[in-house]
Amino acid sequence: MIHKKEDGSGATLLGLDIFAAYVAFACISTLYAYWWDIKMDWGFLDHTSTGHKNKYLRDELLYAGGKKFVYFIIMGLDLVLRCVWTINISLADWKFVHKQYVITGTAVLEAFRRAVWNFIRLENEHLNNCGQFRAVRDINVRVITEHHKHDEAKDEDSDREDMKKRTPSAPPSRKLSVAKQRRQSTTSAASSRGSLGHPSAAGSALDLKLDTNV
Repeated sequence: MIHKKEDGSGATLLGLDIFAAYVAFACISTLYAYWWDIKMDWGFLDHTSTGHKNKYLRDELLYAGGKKFVYFIIMGLDLVLRCVWTINISLADWKFVHKQYVITGTAVLEAFRRAVWNFIRLENEHLNNCGQFRAVRDINVRVITEHHKHDEAKDEDSDREDMKKRTPSAPPSRKLSVAKQRRQSTTSAASSRGSLGHPSAAGSALDLKLDTNV
């Protein structure tokens, strides 16, 4: 099944070069993993979005103030770092640097790629949770600066002004009529209490009328 080449450069499997097959499958795996990063994990290339304001990305972008070029740079960087494995398979031809140094460097690059992947994945998951009402957007994943605090204070002030405008207030004429009714009711109550409290006045008037008739 597996045979050595006559020149000793490599092995073959059923007449195929094993190393070439390994590289071909590794390239396919890299491209598929990159597509999964972009489409499934990060939510980019969203053709079903309603706004289409961020082409090849998604409607809402939270990092870097929503600047699209930052996300395109991250997409390109992810593809480059996904292909770092090609350096490791070519170390046999490198004579000017130690092998362990190169392996350590590629490991650091892979750790950096995964850190960037985590940030964008967190952003996409947060937006999905809010869009499907599994979470609220009270927690801001952006870096809060003084400029953002100033904008939030302005938004709160504008909300207060809108609430004041929407709150209905009684017109001045109505307020005056209510006060007038209160005064009239107070006057009538006082007069009724006065008439009930002095029955002798009515009695004296009746005695005077009887005396005149006699």
